[in-house]
Amino acid sequence: MKRPEAHKRLMLLATISLLDAPIAKWFLTFADLLVVAAVAYDWRTRGRPHPVWIVGGVVLVLMQVSRPMIAVTPQWKAAAALLGRLGAP
Repeated sequence: MKRPEAHKRLMLLATISLLDAPIAKWFLTFADLLVVAAVAYDWRTRGRPHPVWIVGGVVLVLMQVSRPMIAVTPQWKAAAALLGRLGAP
């Protein structure tokens, strides 16, 4: 990647997005707090947040909000059942 500052932030954001599943039982907004902390760090060190945090933070919140709505649809249940059958030994 030609922009290492963006790449570092994208990698961290991807890691934070994966933390939702294992940490959700403890603290529902943990990933959001990590993004806020990263924005605060950028603001303190760079004088402004990097655009990755703004766009990525919005996408992360949209995923969190839409996940419960999508999980109850018959289409998702059918897709999950199919994926379950494909992964079964």
